[in-house]
Amino acid sequence: MSYTNQSQQWASLQASKKHLSYDYLEKPAMYKYLGKDYETVLCLGSGTGEEVEYIAANCSPKIVYGLDNAAGLIELAGQMYPRQNTKHETIAMENIHKWLEYENLIGRVDLIYSSLAVHYIEDWDKLMGDCYRLLRPGGVLLFSTHHPIKWGSQTIRSKEKNSFLMGYTKNLKPEKGVTSFQVYGDYLTTRAIWDKLLGKIDIKYYHRSISTIFSEVQKAGFLVTNLDEPLPIDEAKNLKNDFWAVHSQIPLFLVVRAVKPN
Repeated sequence: MSYTNQSQQWASLQASKKHLSYDYLEKPAMYKYLGKDYETVLCLGSGTGEEVEYIAANCSPKIVYGLDNAAGLIELAGQMYPRQNTKHETIAMENIHKWLEYENLIGRVDLIYSSLAVHYIEDWDKLMGDCYRLLRPGGVLLFSTHHPIKWGSQTIRSKEKNSFLMGYTKNLKPEKGVTSFQVYGDYLTTRAIWDKLLGKIDIKYYHRSISTIFSEVQKAGFLVTNLDEPLPIDEAKNLKNDFWAVHSQIPLFLVVRAVKPN
């Protein structure tokens, strides 16, 4: 999936600081896991480069690579954040195995950081395997993804309201020949889901349960150290109380920190 055709719109939204789910929930949750002792950092699905810039400015790395498959976003990232210790390149996550061999980075990366991008990838065996090969022993994989309890729900959209349903109803006195239950959503089935981003961008992401996410990371050889279901930060309450109220009770994203054993 690529945001190339909507790159300017996406960049404007990111710069506005009005993207509540990013600025007041996901980014604070991810940033709290960052350290200060990185030499080489790789950002997967780096988009317009905000996380590349943040890590370059706050974590004292020698080099931060930002990779994304959307050429328009990468072009903007290079224009907006032209630091000497950053590089922005158009590479799909599915092809990082080719790139890492070309750049001679196998076993040399200290941190792989990926913000809300891995759910666009179908084959996690390959992705997690590539990440494992890239990292040095003791290196960290830190990523955020859709929380399956919300993103696996049944979505009903209308001009009046949006509904996200996960659960079931059961008729205690069913009529003969009539189904006695109705299931909403599907938490357990790994599958592709089509949706719209910003109301107009068609996207396809892959839903996985928490146990599937955990097992696929672990299967690559990683030790999972943290599994976080972050809450909105307090400032969100004053900006949009309904967002704060909903996601203080129902998780929107999942943050995973994993380490390549020494």
